[in-house]
Amino acid sequence: MKSLIEDLKNNREQAVKLMKDNNISHINFRDYKAYGIPNVLLINKNGEPYETEVTNVKLREDRICIKVVNITELWSNVYVDKEGYIDYSACAYYTVNNVYLAIKDCMKNKC
Repeated sequence: MKSLIEDLKNNREQAVKLMKDNNISHINFRDYKAYGIPNVLLINKNGEPYETEVTNVKLREDRICIKVVNITELWSNVYVDKEGYIDYSACAYYTVNNVYLAIKDCMKNKC
């Protein structure tokens, strides 16, 4: 039986491959509401998790970066680029898997 870590790695690799194979470097989930907008947990300034929507995903080399609705409460150690994207690794409690599954669903349905 696969571990959760192996499943996450596999889902991430599949999502990256699907985006690359389809020459897609950016997805705006709000354009594809029919497929659902993924939520993730991030850590706030007090060290507590909070839930927020992922509005966009961008492929930077082989790294998935996400743009979320609420970054004002985000822990200060998380790097936010000039476009407002953060690295997938900032997600807490494996909730980034929601993003991978949304990417896969979007690619399957030709978003």
